[in-house]
Order: sequence, then C-alpha cells, then structure tokens
Amino acid sequence: MAGDLYPALQNLYPEILIGHMDEEEFRHVVETTNKMLEDGFNPWTVSSWMDSMLGVATGFLWDNIGVTATKRKVSQLERWIDEWNRNAQSQRRDIKLIGLRQTGFLSLDIQIPDPLIDEPIILAEDRRTPPSSHT
Repeated sequence: MAGDLYPALQNLYPEILIGHMDEEEFRHVVETTNKMLEDGFNPWTVSSWMDSMLGVATGFLWDNIGVTATKRKVSQLERWIDEWNRNAQSQRRDIKLIGLRQTGFLSLDIQIPDPLIDEPIILAEDRRTPPSSHT
C-alpha cells in the first residue's frame, strides 16, 4: 500500500506455526509491528521533517544523540517485542519473536522448537536390515 517508503511485513500465515501460534495472533503481531514501523519510518510525517531539519542544522548531531522519532519508535517496537516474548514465556509457550534489528527489518523471525521437517521419512521397505556380509 505504501510502496517502499518504510519496512512492512506480509501477513501470510506460515503453516509451520500451527500448534505454536494461531493465525489470529500472528496477524495481530504483524499488524502491530507494521503500524509501529510505519510510525517510525514514514518520511512524510511532521516528526520526520523536523528530525531532518534539526539534523542538518546541528551537523547531524541530533541524529547521533538518539532522540529522533525513528529511533524512539524503533525502541518502542523492541520493547513491545520483548514484552510479547515475556508474556509467551510466562504462559510456558515455546515460541519467541526475534527483534527486527537482527533481521535488518526485512522479516519477522519467529523461533519455535525444531519441527522435525528435515527428518527423512522411513518407509516400510527401507526398514529391512542390510544383507549380512558373512557367506
């Protein structure tokens, strides 16, 4: 909807999350994250323009001291993810959201227990014991 003005995540529910996070909760996480990303990175907000002007006026010291709207919103998003993880842990759920800084704001990484999708399927005919080397 906004093109490439700011990072946004798709809300396509991955089936591998079945049993760990239901689709409604997943969509809520993506919607909340996308809203916070829009608030922080949208270049057409008043706060973005003010941060740009203050950055130029101060030789970009304004950006370096960390009080820009983008940095505040990203910190708010990180606190929200940490809170979500604490709630999941307190409910004894074995799932964790990985912070977006760790993924370069490119994807929402969700850590779950090993789903064993790499395990080979053993068919009945493969269970035969190999022939003995004794003759």
